[in-house]
Amino acid sequence: MMYIIEGPCICCKGMCTGIGMAIKGACSCCNGCCEMMRQAWADSFGAIYARPMGGYVVFTWLSMIVTVAVAVFGLSRTKCDDKDERNKASLALILAIVVAVLHSLIAFWIQRQILKEIARKMEEEYNAQGVPEAERNFELVDNEAARKRSAIFEIIKYDFVFCFYFFAAPAAVAYAFWALATKATCGDSKDSWATTGPFGLLIGYGCLTGLYFFF
Repeated sequence: MMYIIEGPCICCKGMCTGIGMAIKGACSCCNGCCEMMRQAWADSFGAIYARPMGGYVVFTWLSMIVTVAVAVFGLSRTKCDDKDERNKASLALILAIVVAVLHSLIAFWIQRQILKEIARKMEEEYNAQGVPEAERNFELVDNEAARKRSAIFEIIKYDFVFCFYFFAAPAAVAYAFWALATKATCGDSKDSWATTGPFGLLIGYGCLTGLYFFF
């Protein structure tokens, strides 16, 4: 009788052990995948994201990568009966790519200028305090938010590229609205999303980043 009762218990124990080993192996695999993802992030966007305005820069890059990809696909899917209209549609998509590249470059430029301004202010503080150069640390370890705000205000006041972008960014949104309206009759195929999508992405990006800067 004891063997009859003990047999199923041994069987269940073996099944539980096997399931536990399988789960442990799956967890190890997941940990390895997560580590690979963390390393890929650190090697690509991690360093940029960790700096001031990092979220803005990474969001811009990812958004513009999608915009460029859709625009390039749209160039091969532009269908218009009139040749001039087709040329206009293609030119509009090429300009959308140019605007996307411009957004990406200026986002990185703004971040670099902010870092330079923060470093300049910290250099002035160290000079005033008489701190030796070997002991100076330019990492943001205190008053991070205040230093960022001060640097951004300086960039807004004196940086030519930012002043240009202050007017160019709303103009890019206006252009996207115009292009979206004028292209509405050019692209009735099943891939029409590819010919209009880049402009919708530029409009959405312009609205979101506008809220980011003002609020």
